[in-house]
Amino acid sequence: MDWTKDPVMADGTMMYRVKVGETGLLKAFCSYNFNTMEMNYDNFAQGSMDPLSMVNHTFYANTSYSGELGEKWLIRTGMSYSKDLEDIIYNGDPINTTLSASQAKVVLTHLSTEKVKIRIGTDVIYEQYAQEIFTDSTYNLGLTDLQPSMFLESEIKLSKKLALRLGARAEYTSLLESFDLSPRVAAAYKTGTNSQVSLAWGKYHQRPEADILKFAPGLSAERADHYILNFQYRNNMRIFRAEAYLKQYDHLVKYSDPYDPNPLNYNNNGSGYAGGLDIFWRDQTTVKGLDYWISYSYLDTRRDYKDFSTRAAPSYASAHNLSLVAKYLFTRISTFAG
Repeated sequence: MDWTKDPVMADGTMMYRVKVGETGLLKAFCSYNFNTMEMNYDNFAQGSMDPLSMVNHTFYANTSYSGELGEKWLIRTGMSYSKDLEDIIYNGDPINTTLSASQAKVVLTHLSTEKVKIRIGTDVIYEQYAQEIFTDSTYNLGLTDLQPSMFLESEIKLSKKLALRLGARAEYTSLLESFDLSPRVAAAYKTGTNSQVSLAWGKYHQRPEADILKFAPGLSAERADHYILNFQYRNNMRIFRAEAYLKQYDHLVKYSDPYDPNPLNYNNNGSGYAGGLDIFWRDQTTVKGLDYWISYSYLDTRRDYKDFSTRAAPSYASAHNLSLVAKYLFTRISTFAG
């Protein structure tokens, strides 16, 4: 990296919690982050080193409340707000981007019986995106999106060993003018006192990124089907978990040239898949004061999306990942080493 100004970062957080009545808990959280840097960017496609500078401000705040409503009802509700300001000057051309989002959410849980639990909830997200690009001409790009959604979920204990979860989520986006229904189902079976195996399937929808929708707001949501098989063993501060999964992607966004302002350059003809295995082991009890865990993941993924000419693995997807972590507590001085 050819830095012309070293990166500078600053951030801070504040948290507040207070008990409300006998069962209620109110939480508040806010954070602020600032960073700036300047460098000569290696534009290898053009064979040049282009000056690039960036200043970024990010603010986030949320508040939430959880408690009981009578003997059989639980409530969780909250609101959040975030704003991100990014000012970039690339090769002498300023690009100013602002993204703000507000969200409100309510979830009610009804404890119908010892064997049946029902959750119903709703949330509303409102997003605003604005970008100014100053080159030979001035471009003002922007979008707003209102995303209301509702979900219903039931947990049913069919026996001492078998449990079932059925649910569905309904989502609407005003920007895409689309309504999507996402059913989901999961089942868990206890194979022993400390172990269980579970299966899950579900449909998911995701709105394309704002950097694409600012050029082509007529796109539809990207879709995925998830299939998950999980085994878990937990006993005496030890846990072992193995999970195999398959995700099939459809309606992914494709384009021939990135940052092309022509809406006809974009479509939802992309597809792909991701399959893999995650293994996790954690032990907090064998050696007194020692807490260690090992995780390994294998990933096989191919996608035909963005400007890919054929199905291929994205550059960020590595096939093998291994993590080894250990922490030891020196109790006399209340200090961790890891």
